[in-house]
Amino acid sequence: PLGGWIFFKGLSSVLRELKLEMSGMPTDATVTSVGLAEVSFDGVPQWIIRYRYQDHRGGNYTAKSPPLSPEEAKKWQVGDKGKVKFDMKAPGKSAWIGKL
Repeated sequence: PLGGWIFFKGLSSVLRELKLEMSGMPTDATVTSVGLAEVSFDGVPQWIIRYRYQDHRGGNYTAKSPPLSPEEAKKWQVGDKGKVKFDMKAPGKSAWIGKL
């Protein structure tokens, strides 16, 4: 049961990210930090980017990327601008797109 719960929780997260990437409202984001994630893939520590963005109504939000490879994370520094897509019905939900 626990394994099934973990699987479906992960799957729902991936599906939400894909939906936002396809149909979310694009906006600019500012990188606020780049740091180690609490996960490794094949023994390689993954990284996350924390960012802030503003929705279509002027609301401010903070979020983080999914785990990224060290090579991708090294491309980003605090203050860099990247792209995100957010859900217009729930603007606090966003997906990190990066550079377009």
